[in-house]
Amino acid sequence: MLRLALMVVASLAAGSAASAQFADTSALKMVRSLQFVQDSIAMGDHSAIEMQRHLLALIDERLEAAGDDIFQERDTVEAALIYAMSGGNPATVAHIASSEDPAVDPRVLPLVASYLGGRGAAVGEEIAALLPDFSGSRLEPYLALIAANGLLSSEPAMALELYDRARLLAPGTIIEEAALRRSIATSVGSGRVEDGVHYAERYARRFLHSPYAGQFADLFVDLVVAHPETVRAERILQILANMDADRRRSVYLRIARKAAIAGNDQLAVETATAAQALGEDNGKVRALAGLYSGVAGVPMHDAADLSEELEAIDAAALSPRDLALRAAARRVADAVTTRPELDPVPVVDVSELPSVPAETEAMPEDGDTPIADFVDARRDVLQSVDQLLEEDR
Repeated sequence: MLRLALMVVASLAAGSAASAQFADTSALKMVRSLQFVQDSIAMGDHSAIEMQRHLLALIDERLEAAGDDIFQERDTVEAALIYAMSGGNPATVAHIASSEDPAVDPRVLPLVASYLGGRGAAVGEEIAALLPDFSGSRLEPYLALIAANGLLSSEPAMALELYDRARLLAPGTIIEEAALRRSIATSVGSGRVEDGVHYAERYARRFLHSPYAGQFADLFVDLVVAHPETVRAERILQILANMDADRRRSVYLRIARKAAIAGNDQLAVETATAAQALGEDNGKVRALAGLYSGVAGVPMHDAADLSEELEAIDAAALSPRDLALRAAARRVADAVTTRPELDPVPVVDVSELPSVPAETEAMPEDGDTPIADFVDARRDVLQSVDQLLEEDR
């Protein structure tokens, strides 16, 4: 943090020395400080988040106060575009474009402006086509990243290639962190399971302390639950091995919960058991593991015993969502075990029955029978439970 503070102080001093006359070296130094801060955040220094916010505001203020002539220097233009693509003010691109003869390929400005304006899917391919002209420049990894973002839905294979390019050009940076995380999302969305596992392994080795690691965990859980036949227990353990016990336990429980709701009983029980093995003395972990394995056990165990087991789980350890999940599982178990209340069937001597006439009255409709009433009632219960679980997803 001392080095970070010194760099930022140097940037601020350079910036204050050039208010309206904002030298290109000041712009470059301030953006380099921004990059350093963002890379520190990606590596787990959450205390730098506030400094990032301050630097973004400061750079915007200085660019607004500077004259248009600063954009006649290539270093300044590249620094300003990097700032804009790093969470800065999108109006910076319009500011560059409005200046006289900016020192940048004029084709890139409207494309970056469109991307920052929310139209990335429309310009992703065009940005990718420009990359050879920016080879070796400071802009190349940023342009590769935003091009991939624009193509991840329409051209997932090309998007993955561009993410690879971006992270290889900027290893150990927030560019690599974002590229890896979005590569997992692209792989999950396009059914590229092996690719997704590969990227998840790399992310878990390099960026587990990033403030965005929660998104990674969500994506990894989705990948495991959607493809349990490929991402088996040993692969899960291999990826989670880089985490401490608390993080591994949390991910196991998230997999168990989602698997239980999705109806993947075996995966839910396996991961709930793995989570409980990592937290034997933790009452909350035991409660959650018991709940998720219990929900998965509805079709596999004696429903009456299961209802008692679910009731025995400590409610104080459950969130409102998990309490609703427990209630849904108990309703299913109760619906399975409740016997229909039917009127007793009288014993009749067949010899005393009258002969059946040629034309008889029509049999009652299914809806008029006691059994049909029972089935309809149970169907209503199951439909309400399905609706509750669907809302819980």
